[in-house]
This record gives sequence, structure tokens and C-alpha cells, in this order.
Amino acid sequence: MDVRYRRELNETYLILDGEMKPDTYAMRIMEENQIPGLLDCRIHWADGREEYYFGITGCRPLHKIWEKKQACLEDIRELLFGIYRVLEHLEEYLIDVNHVLLEPEFLYVPEEGLSQVRLCCHPGRREDFFGRLRQLIQYFLNKIDPMEEKSAQAAYELFQISRREFFGFEDLFPALDGEEEAISAPEKAEAWMPEEEEDPVILPPKKKQKRPMAGTVVMAAGMGTIGLFYLLGLWEPPDNTVSWGVLILAVALVFLAGLLLREWEMRRRPQRKEEAPALDFPDSGEAVTEFLQGNFVPETRERLLISQNSLKHDTIHISRMPFVIGKMEGACDYQLKRSVISRIHARLEQQEGEIYLIDCNSTNGTYLNGVKLEPNRRYPVQAGDEIMLADLKYLFQ
Repeated sequence: MDVRYRRELNETYLILDGEMKPDTYAMRIMEENQIPGLLDCRIHWADGREEYYFGITGCRPLHKIWEKKQACLEDIRELLFGIYRVLEHLEEYLIDVNHVLLEPEFLYVPEEGLSQVRLCCHPGRREDFFGRLRQLIQYFLNKIDPMEEKSAQAAYELFQISRREFFGFEDLFPALDGEEEAISAPEKAEAWMPEEEEDPVILPPKKKQKRPMAGTVVMAAGMGTIGLFYLLGLWEPPDNTVSWGVLILAVALVFLAGLLLREWEMRRRPQRKEEAPALDFPDSGEAVTEFLQGNFVPETRERLLISQNSLKHDTIHISRMPFVIGKMEGACDYQLKRSVISRIHARLEQQEGEIYLIDCNSTNGTYLNGVKLEPNRRYPVQAGDEIMLADLKYLFQ
């Protein structure tokens, strides 16, 4: 995008070209209304195309303010709350927030301070607002003072929140050490997803388990026989007491014999394993997938920092990008708890397929192939490069 500046009498303008067919609604609303928090916009025509004149008199771009100084938590808090107020006004006027430019060179700060930031709303340009918000938060990481623990912790909490696939502006407030009372965050609407209807699984009826019957039959037959003999008078002991004792003993022996036989039969019967019910799927007419034989290694996109001294440190598995390394708990993707490592030591990022290494102003430095990196600058890395975090050596793969 072509960026130019022009001074007319006492006014200074930022001039941007259009990259797409302009949003005529946003153009008309911005021309007819003074929207709080937006740079004044005038549209000129030159050589058959639009030129957008944004009034920047009395303001300085954010990247100039932080060019020679480091930011603190209060600066980030004021800036984000200021941006949020402007977004509330855009919502009132039904202007698409994707027209807002969040690059530091397009965030203009008046003399009143960061809380009164002015945004550049470009009707001829439309990009993902939250994608640019992620980039702005990454910009904070390069500008924050790593020696201020509270500020560094807040900046990396914002960074972790912005890495979520879906996040809202109000999700950033807890990391800013409390919300302002004047701000009432809009209710979050949960994205509706159609529920998948599962086909009911019909289980076969359970078969009644067969119980061992031999022991039970022996007990019943034995006791029945003794009772029958006694009732018919076929067995008459000489003494009545002895008769009852013998009877009880006979019953006990028969009962014990039946239990032993029952236990033997249960052990002899093979145990049946519970099998999962076979599910009947409708025939779709498609060919059945044939599994190839052989050993396969699943493809992975995971990157590695392979330790060159496993006795001192482990290999680091990089499962996502960006990836932060340091010893501060809760702010780093990998905690490297060694005295020579800074709280926020280094960061790996991916952009347009390329991997970049950034030193986060660490105390003992980050080295790429033996060359010490300048803080907060991106250096491309490739497989096979040697990376040193202080005195810890790794091979990037």
C-alpha cells in the first residue's frame, strides 16, 4: 500500500491509496459524521482512483513514540482500552471493524496520551481485524521492558490469549490487571455449531448365563433321600438324640459335597469373554477400505531443538508457532529453568512458510550458527542450523 504525507497550510495529512472497491456505506458515514476516535477522512480522486486523506495534525504514530523507549503495562493498558472505546463507536455507526488499520504506523496518539488514540479506518482496505490485533500484541513483546516482571508477564499473557483460534477483545481484559469501570464489554455470543445426531446403537439381548447345576442336584437328592428314609421308618437309630445328630451330620455332608461339586464344575467351565456387539452399518455401495501392510511413521509438522548435550538439557519439541522459550512460569511455551536463561529468552515465529528466531532482549544472548542476534530482530532459521540459548546448544530440525 502506497503511503504518502502532505502538508497544507496548518494541516498535515496521511494519504493512502485504495486496494479494493471501497465500502460506500463506510465512506458516506465517515464523510457525514465526526466519529469519536477516528482520524478525519476526506476522499480525493486522482487518475480515476480514490485517495484517502487522513488528518494527523497534532498526532504522532505509535512506532515513533516507542522508537527510543520501552513500553510498560500502563502504556499497553491505556492503548488497548482506547482502541476498545473507538470500536464501540464504530459499532454504533455499523461500520465494519475490518476496515481499521492496527499497524503501529497507523495508530496515531495525540498530546492527551495513549488512551485517546486515533484509529485509521480505511474504506478501501479490508483485512482480518483480529489477525492484525494478534500482530499488534506481538509488537508489544518487542517493545516491553523484560526487566519489569509485571509488564512482561502481562504482555505474554496477552500473547497467549491472542494465540487462541477464536478470541474476543474483552478476553484481553483480565491480563491487563482489571477492567475499567467505564467499559462494559458486550455479551459474548457463542458460535453455533450443528449437533451431530448419532445413530442409536442397538445391542443384542443378553443371554441368560447358564449356572452349574450338578452340585445343586446332589444336595437336593441327598437331603430328599434322607428325609424319605426317615419318614418311611426305614432308618431307626437306637436313641432319639443320636438319630437327630446323625440326620444333621448327613445333611451337612451332602450339602458340603454339593458345594464342592458346584465349585469344581464352575472352574471346569471355560470363562466367556464379553464381546462388543457388532454394529450393522447400512450398505453405502462404496468399496471397503483396504489397509496396506507395512510399518508407517505418522507424518508430523512438529519442529525440534535437538539438545547437543543431553546431560545438561533436554530436546525441545516445538508443537506450534509462535513458540516462546524462557524460565517464567505461565508466560513461556517451554520452561528452561537454568540460571543463564532469562525469564523471556527467545521466540520462534512462522510467517509465510518461513521460521524466524528472535532474541527477546535476553541477558546472556541468543546465537544462530555462532553469531549473536540483536534483540527484537527476526532472523530466518532452517533445518540444520545451530541455535544457542546462552551456553545451551541445540540443532534445529
